[in-house]
Amino acid sequence: MTVAMLIHWRFAVDGGGDLFEHANAVTEALLDQEQCTPEVADSAVSADRSGRVIEIEVTVRASSEHEAIAVGQAAIRSAVHGAGLSTPWWPSHEDLVSLLPTALQTTRLSPAATSG
Repeated sequence: MTVAMLIHWRFAVDGGGDLFEHANAVTEALLDQEQCTPEVADSAVSADRSGRVIEIEVTVRASSEHEAIAVGQAAIRSAVHGAGLSTPWWPSHEDLVSLLPTALQTTRLSPAATSG
């Protein structure tokens, strides 16, 4: 069985430097990760200057949720380091797994009722 997981992560960027330059460097490094890690795809990076926040999204395909988290966090952390940023408060794999919902379910959407 293959699991596809979208990982969305917000990072507060400490210190100086141009936030958009950091975001561009992370984007380039994530694209490199996609080339090296076939499980990782569809990466996206955005930046919020006022909050000094960089948001990263990647889709990871793996054999389990645990593996997807491990592959995704390794790719993201490697990209962050490749962009010249450090990760002194990086959470452990166990911490990240504990954030998974315990009861995954699909919420159905229905067409809106039309008046007529």
